[in-house]
Amino acid sequence: MLIYSLINKSDFKTEFEFKNQIKRAVLSISNNIAEGSEYQSNKQFVRFLIYAKGSCAEVRNMVNISFELGFISKSEKDLLIRENKDISVSLGKFIKYLDNIDEKNKEYDNISDIINAFKKMIPYSRMLISNDG
Repeated sequence: MLIYSLINKSDFKTEFEFKNQIKRAVLSISNNIAEGSEYQSNKQFVRFLIYAKGSCAEVRNMVNISFELGFISKSEKDLLIRENKDISVSLGKFIKYLDNIDEKNKEYDNISDIINAFKKMIPYSRMLISNDG
């Protein structure tokens, strides 16, 4: 994960709480998606997807602060912000998609159908989907 490699730079060495807050915010994105996917209701899933979007905003804020404090370069900031916005936009589109399903009184029979639909809509991102654990 790109954000983890950046916060392990020496500039963050003494910034324990700041570094931990960024970690928590990044993990909150995927954790909210995972938690929401356990509910057998689009309405509940959407609620947690909205929380994940809020965590995206928190990450962007922390990235901007990192840049202002001189911890990361402008190119690193721009890359992180761009990836984060891609995730946030994809979450917004998925929320809208699920809301439209609810409006038509259709529910997925299987939560894996929802996850598969989401995977088709969101670009694979190093911030959310990582094969390296």
